[in-house]
Amino acid sequence: MSEFKFACPVCGQHITADSGSTGSQLECPTCYRKIIVPQAPASADSKFILSAAEANKPRPPQPSLPGALPVTQTPARSAMPVALWVALILFCLLGTVAFAFRGKIFGRNKSDATQTAGATAGETNDDVAPPAGKSPPVPVVTNNVAWNLELADAAFPEAGAAGKLRGEFVACNRNTLTGGTLGFRQSGRGLPDLSVTIYFFAKQPDELRGKIITVTTNDTLAPRVTVRWKEGKDTRSENFTNGYALKLEFAEFAGTRAPGKIYLSLPDESQSRIAGTFNADIRKPSPPKPKSPKPKSGV
Repeated sequence: MSEFKFACPVCGQHITADSGSTGSQLECPTCYRKIIVPQAPASADSKFILSAAEANKPRPPQPSLPGALPVTQTPARSAMPVALWVALILFCLLGTVAFAFRGKIFGRNKSDATQTAGATAGETNDDVAPPAGKSPPVPVVTNNVAWNLELADAAFPEAGAAGKLRGEFVACNRNTLTGGTLGFRQSGRGLPDLSVTIYFFAKQPDELRGKIITVTTNDTLAPRVTVRWKEGKDTRSENFTNGYALKLEFAEFAGTRAPGKIYLSLPDESQSRIAGTFNADIRKPSPPKPKSPKPKSGV
């Protein structure tokens, strides 16, 4: 008879028995429980340790193949509830939509609105006073337009009116239409640092509504153009009545605004020019000052 080993089902003690004792009862030398000797393995070379059954209790199932270990069944994981998955997906989608449309949902703050308003050249309002001691910001000039005295085929830049005056880059952030006078200037409040003024042959702004005005270098009768600048505390000016090129289009007025497009090139040494779109404030001209009465002659 061959010997084989088996384990106590109570304490796990390994016990050696011969194949002829299969089915008999014996006492475990460690826990002293009555156990039933299991059936001997078919192969004498089997390294599998059998498990006995406790007396008066059902014997645990044995593997059918020699050398195989008993399989312990692991309880299956409970799947995440479908409702939780759906809620998680909806939460992610809502977060994405809120981020994409955060500007419209929460509104733009005051500083954003101020920066946007200041970024469009020619759409500032002199009636709105800047903070005490500070001038309104001047937009960065990016419209380096070309100087050109042949403007028939020249295209208007889409950016706000800007260019160069007397060799300096300018962004025309103060544009007005007063009577028949159209002014472009770069300045805070007070006297302009750099400005261009065109004196049309008109008395009221409505006379210029929707007009297209073209001036060539050969025209002998042209509106006067005046460039003003500062030298220290003094204001200097230069007038042009001919020899310059101008292409200007007024659109339909919108309330107190006169939108349009301009391309102006002057024949000075620094090749002054401005070009682009504008939206000028329409203003009423100041009433003429009353004349002083003449002194009466003595009697």
